[in-house]
Amino acid sequence: MPRVTVAGRVVLEELEDEKNPSLYRAEVAMEEISIGLGQIDVEILQAIKGQLGLITVAQLSILENLKEVEAAYSDLLKVIAPDIVAPLSSRKKSKKIKLF
Repeated sequence: MPRVTVAGRVVLEELEDEKNPSLYRAEVAMEEISIGLGQIDVEILQAIKGQLGLITVAQLSILENLKEVEAAYSDLLKVIAPDIVAPLSSRKKSKKIKLF
């Protein structure tokens, strides 16, 4: 978490120095990432202590928050590196394999 926070500050400072109009979007995405990672940290601790009940419930809750963090990270990447993210998003999605 500290590395993400420090790296985010460096990126935001760089955007601010460049007078980038996307600075606000980057700040919002970075804040969502920080909040989401904090929530995941708390949930993992609660799961370890057994305060969330069944392990499956804890896993689903953590996974839900992780997906939100991933979406915020994707938004941040779109702001700070749109020329890199665009080609990646145009790739074909891999097919999911059905096991049952």
